[in-house]
Amino acid sequence: MLALFAAPGRAASLVTPEGRQAPLWSETQLGQESARIALYRNGDISAWYLRLAGREQPHAHREQELLVHVLEGRGAIHFGERVVPIGPGDVVLIPRGEEHWAESTGDSALVVFAAFTPAE
Repeated sequence: MLALFAAPGRAASLVTPEGRQAPLWSETQLGQESARIALYRNGDISAWYLRLAGREQPHAHREQELLVHVLEGRGAIHFGERVVPIGPGDVVLIPRGEEHWAESTGDSALVVFAAFTPAE
């Protein structure tokens, strides 16, 4: 079981039986438009920290459902012509096969916790 917790004034972190883990981005990752850190994977689920400083290309996950929890930054999720603003605390459900794309719209990168099921 994975859990994310954020206390006022503290960045969100992943809590597992082994302890607490906050996202640690390398200098290379901080310079990229997008980056990801693998957190957990088994046959049923994969979990990631994702960082987006720009925008994704439209795409769909043909085999996975995707659940995204926004941790930091501001952005928008696009479902075809529909655009939904997102920010810290928002949770986005992307059904299998749904074309979508995200973009960062704030002054800082969009950072999310993403869980794919089955595992990506």
